[in-house]
Amino acid sequence: TATTEIYTLALHDALPISAAGLRLWTIATGRTDETGYLLGTTRPDSPLHMAAGSQLSRHGLAAVSLSQRPGPGWRITSAKRLRRLVELVGVAPDGADWPREH
Repeated sequence: TATTEIYTLALHDALPISAAGLRLWTIATGRTDETGYLLGTTRPDSPLHMAAGSQLSRHGLAAVSLSQRPGPGWRITSAKRLRRLVELVGVAPDGADWPREH
């Protein structure tokens, strides 16, 4: 609906994710999968999911939206983007499923 679209656009701008925020997201929901690295989100049709994808793009991390297993979430796949993700989130905490440069 039009109201949802306006809310989603407002959320994109109101939800800036810093490198520190991206690190927390990675700690909370991130995991490697068969083709890249997955950052989990809420339902794929939710404004939060869409806003998160927008913020990833702003960091140079264009990702694929997943609605089914292993999602919902955003999958980062290219070597260039995985290097950028590692650069943004820093050193892995002990025991974390952390993104790796390929």
